[in-house]
Amino acid sequence: MQSKFKPKANITTTFSEFQASRFNGKDSAYIVLALHHTINIDLTVVKINEDIAARVFRLFRNKLSQFYFGNASKRYGEKLVITCNFDNCPHWHLHIQAEIPERGSLAEVEKFTRQFAIENEWLYPDPHVSTTRSNLKSQIYNNRYGLDTVIL
Repeated sequence: MQSKFKPKANITTTFSEFQASRFNGKDSAYIVLALHHTINIDLTVVKINEDIAARVFRLFRNKLSQFYFGNASKRYGEKLVITCNFDNCPHWHLHIQAEIPERGSLAEVEKFTRQFAIENEWLYPDPHVSTTRSNLKSQIYNNRYGLDTVIL
């Protein structure tokens, strides 16, 4: 029996192409957040691990969405398109690509990121923030030859 479902001709076929198409035609920011290896909490040394790094990223994602969308981020689930790569060689850091909304600017994202890094005890206070190209080919290249990208 033949299926009635016929895929569209322009459907992206690979995960890299899907991942890259999320930012196609949109302004986006490339952010690198470096994390401390250890911190002292109540005279106890706590070492970084993937759970803590994921928690820091989720907090960053939620606060950035709250910054741009206000209460709509909680009430209606408004979110920015964000991807994250974890890297722990030679030190822990997060590579984040975040959509910049039409009413936003890179300067706002940079100011927000710097303030977030200062307030979070796991982050070094000087993050890297820059613009990224938003064409499909450069994004596919970044996803294929960069770190493994996860959708969170």
